[in-house]
Amino acid sequence: MNHSIFKLLLTLVVGLTLVLSRSALAQPQSQQPQPQHIWGAATNGICAGVEVMQSDWPSHKNDFYCDIDVRNMSTNRLYIWVPPVEQRYEIELRGPDGRRIRQLKPLTHVQAHLWLARESFGQDPFSEKSNLDWFFLKDTFDVRTNGLYTLIVSTRVNAYTNFAIGRSQMRSEPSYFLLPPVTNTFNVSLPKPNK
Repeated sequence: MNHSIFKLLLTLVVGLTLVLSRSALAQPQSQQPQPQHIWGAATNGICAGVEVMQSDWPSHKNDFYCDIDVRNMSTNRLYIWVPPVEQRYEIELRGPDGRRIRQLKPLTHVQAHLWLARESFGQDPFSEKSNLDWFFLKDTFDVRTNGLYTLIVSTRVNAYTNFAIGRSQMRSEPSYFLLPPVTNTFNVSLPKPNK
């Protein structure tokens, strides 16, 4: 008797699990969350990241907010230097057809200081809340069609574990290395024009 009750309960639990997992998988694509912050490969303990999300700014409701950041993947605190914005990035946007989208203007919301401190990832509670630079997608690129777009960003940086040595070196002979590119693919759905 106890064995049959156990089999019945087991069958109910397995059946319920299957039904719930199928309904979760059957959600429409638009309701499934897309990854937002994507991180590239690390070089010298640093990697670049790009986050793309729908803007909630009243002045840019139909635009995307794009955040560029760097993450310290080493075990030490790093003092990271970045060049002036004209030399800071290799950035491009690819449209649904794979072609490069024309950049309308340079990035305008940029880090004013040419250095920043980053704790080792996982040790700094604010590491996910800081950004290097950001921009609005349609302000910066000539986006005209719906579809999947790919933002590709490489960042130039240099890093030191000692601030005084880094500052001295960067004042006398500034040099930077290019982080591996990070790629973020996202869907753009432009609003229908009013008739």
